[in-house]
Amino acid sequence: MRIEEYNVALSSENLSLKYVRNSSKVRTYRAPSTIEITVHEKAPMIDEKTLNKIKILKMMLEKLTGKKLKIYLPGPQYEISVTKKDAQDITEIESETETLNIQYSNFSASGQVKTKEGKIIDFSVQLSLFQLSYSYEKVYGKVVDPLILDLKTPNGKKQLVEIDLNFDGELDKFYIGGGRGLLVYDKNGNGKVDDATELLGPVTKDGFSELAKLDSDGDNWIDEDDLEFLKLKIWTTDENGKEKLVGLLDLSVGAIFLGSVSTPFDYYDSVVRRTGIYLTEDGNVGTVRQFDFKV
Repeated sequence: MRIEEYNVALSSENLSLKYVRNSSKVRTYRAPSTIEITVHEKAPMIDEKTLNKIKILKMMLEKLTGKKLKIYLPGPQYEISVTKKDAQDITEIESETETLNIQYSNFSASGQVKTKEGKIIDFSVQLSLFQLSYSYEKVYGKVVDPLILDLKTPNGKKQLVEIDLNFDGELDKFYIGGGRGLLVYDKNGNGKVDDATELLGPVTKDGFSELAKLDSDGDNWIDEDDLEFLKLKIWTTDENGKEKLVGLLDLSVGAIFLGSVSTPFDYYDSVVRRTGIYLTEDGNVGTVRQFDFKV
């Protein structure tokens, strides 16, 4: 597919409501005063050299007097310290947070595309998401944001894969497949995902902007007229759940539109930031979404 003319309209409606209730329990009590007694032993202040001199002097006196002498050296000394700790007020806090989230996001796109082959494609697509969640506490980690295509193929089984998404030296685990595929720029053409730099998004945090750099003819579409089109792949799974890396045309993806709109939506382990569209070779339309994975 090669795009000649197009007229595309993207729109979105987003609603997010959050109710948070914080409750705290404060317990204050007075610890009793205490007395601490410490005993330190202090060694005699006689070094080895002085002790040898005393022994020699004792031997000389015994020879002069003819009598055995006893010399009493100072014994160990003790130092006693007494510390009084006054009564203290101690405070303990126990807190709870309840959160109710309501999210709604509606994305729609419509338009007409004329290909260089003379084909005219009229399309429209709508994607609506709604979520109601309740939790005691929600903790967010670091996020990375690759581009993901919602595929027009039967949903394959999900497969757990490992790759260092945020470049911290540790492998991050996440699922691929299930009717979705990560967009990959196979720079060296070796047919595999070497690292997260080949995904669109993790490096710059803006996958759509990274993809736009591959638009060599400047028509705001990634299609067969662009030099790097054949290096763009989709990382997904087959019907048996085995991971695979295939070309766009192998999954009938003919052109990806570079426009997108904000569609914030929070899943448990990821957040949708923006949504755009792509066209299939048979004239259908699908969605491209920028996901923030929590790692």
